[in-house]
Amino acid sequence: MTGIPPQLIKRKPPKRSPLYKKKNRQKALDHEHLLEHDNFVGVAHSYCNLNRQPRRFFIPVFFHNCSNYDFRLLLRELIQYRAKNHDISVIAKSGFNFISVQFGIFKFLDSRRFLPDREEILADQLANRKDGKDTKNTNYDKFIQLRTYFENHPNEIFKKGDWKLLTRKGALPYEYISPLHNSDTLLPIIEKFISKLTGKSITRQKYKEVQEIWKSFGCKNLG
Repeated sequence: MTGIPPQLIKRKPPKRSPLYKKKNRQKALDHEHLLEHDNFVGVAHSYCNLNRQPRRFFIPVFFHNCSNYDFRLLLRELIQYRAKNHDISVIAKSGFNFISVQFGIFKFLDSRRFLPDREEILADQLANRKDGKDTKNTNYDKFIQLRTYFENHPNEIFKKGDWKLLTRKGALPYEYISPLHNSDTLLPIIEKFISKLTGKSITRQKYKEVQEIWKSFGCKNLG
């Protein structure tokens, strides 16, 4: 033992340590389970290896405005794939409102919960608009990603389209859109935008904006 530092001499762990039990001190090969190849980390105690689980971290998967409805569809599908090592963990405000859903190392989150206000209000703030209307101080320089995407789009029609129209809240005839009408070559009339929930349609100003988008980007059909 001469010349070996005291800290390297093998000693039995104290009784309060999980490694006191011999079975917990058995050697095991530790792997990085997120990698398919070249995932060997090193040799570890079996106890340490079992406790180094992916549960300590997660991969966030963001959906937008999914807390009230989409998460229920997601849960219904995940239940079919639930396995021993992939339990489903849910944080919910109620039976119809979910904050997060975790499946294995994936945590599904609603990006809308990270926003301080409604999207149209935030967009107006970015552009210095007032109530959705342009002012003398309106500026679109902060929409960097949106501008870059369309200015460099390989489709010339999209490239020439007025991307600034997309910085406002859009509108869709949700009840009208279906495989039966996907091939419609004309924008549906304003009456087709009536919501069954509210019994109301969009405003004429909003319909005018939709018409401008349809024309600017050369839309061919609803599909």
